[in-house]
Amino acid sequence: SQTIKHRVVVVRKGNRVLAFGLMLLGSDNLKCLFAGFNYEFSKQYSLWYQVVLASISYSIHKNFKIVDLGSTSSLMKAKFQSIPSPIYFSILFKNALFTKLLERTITTALSKFLQPKSSNNI
Repeated sequence: SQTIKHRVVVVRKGNRVLAFGLMLLGSDNLKCLFAGFNYEFSKQYSLWYQVVLASISYSIHKNFKIVDLGSTSSLMKAKFQSIPSPIYFSILFKNALFTKLLERTITTALSKFLQPKSSNNI
């Protein structure tokens, strides 16, 4: 069986876990896969930023060349001067005609929805 290299960062207040982030580790890259938060404390302690900063700090310490901050908001990632990369979706309905009829509508809607926001106002 193949082992997937990973690391979990945890943000704590005393003995209480407030947030965590799961990172997948490649040979020269790190991918932030997902995070979990105690939303009661999320804003008070800026938990998303703490998880991202811990991930970036780990990647620097371990000399990773590429850090993928995951599929979270482009606006949020822009605050760390990250570079957006394209996101690809595949939608296939059981009915081929239905897929063909909705292809353009879905493509247009997703491209507008996923368009990175400007970070000039941050």
